[in-house]
Amino acid sequence: MDKKLTTQGPKNRKSYTVTLPIEWIKDQKLDKTRQVDLTIVADRIIISSPKQELQRAIIDEKDYPDVLVKILQVYYRKGFDELKIFIRTPQSITNIAQIMERHLIGFEIIEQKKEYIIIKDITKDSSDEFNTVLRRVFLLLLEFFEATATAEMDVLNRNITRLVNYCQRIIIKRGHVEYANTPLFFMMLDRIEKLKDELVWLLGPARYKKESIYIKELHTLLRTAYELFYAFNPQKYSYGQNRTYLLKRKILAEAKNVSHMHVHNSMRILNSLYADIYALKCEDKH
Repeated sequence: MDKKLTTQGPKNRKSYTVTLPIEWIKDQKLDKTRQVDLTIVADRIIISSPKQELQRAIIDEKDYPDVLVKILQVYYRKGFDELKIFIRTPQSITNIAQIMERHLIGFEIIEQKKEYIIIKDITKDSSDEFNTVLRRVFLLLLEFFEATATAEMDVLNRNITRLVNYCQRIIIKRGHVEYANTPLFFMMLDRIEKLKDELVWLLGPARYKKESIYIKELHTLLRTAYELFYAFNPQKYSYGQNRTYLLKRKILAEAKNVSHMHVHNSMRILNSLYADIYALKCEDKH
């Protein structure tokens, strides 16, 4: 939408104004007594209506008896602050508490009744934390290749899931300083979680040696992807992007068992992750 600028004030101290669309004003229930938030993000100015009210939702467990964990994660990632959950049995409270512990950083039960519980975000998530947490996610993913005990892998699995959810919640609720790249960050995080799921199966102690040659190369290529994200290099990117493509085709052609398919899936996801990194970092090469 193009808007014309108008000038105000004396000649040597001019300021510029722009009108806001009346449809947006009405939708946000604004008038001349209200204020708006103005945020400068790179070469953009984002104008938004201050959100004072908590985002709340009501969920009935009987509508989602087998997929409640998925439903709660959706609301969490979308930035909701408070969820009222009607429960079926007392055991449901324990189940929901486990979901919060494994998937929902910052949420706690603040009210508990016979028919329902209310869970709420008691922390203040900040867009400033995003980059720190994302780096931690990459490092935890690499730790999978060093894990030897099932319990250790379970902890890594749980922590990566929680941190990916948290990062996706931040960028939906707060945005990202690289505003145009927000969808790409969300998509990259989704790929990281899918790659983690493949590694959980693939790197179990009983399976590790079966595909050890490919496992070692997968580890190397994942570390290269991590390094590229923080220090982009065109030559390293080209090698990693092409190598993951060639390996996933080779493994698929040779596939004889389930292990081969998990290696193939890991290479396929990693190949897409390289593409995400290029999309996010390609300007760094200029």
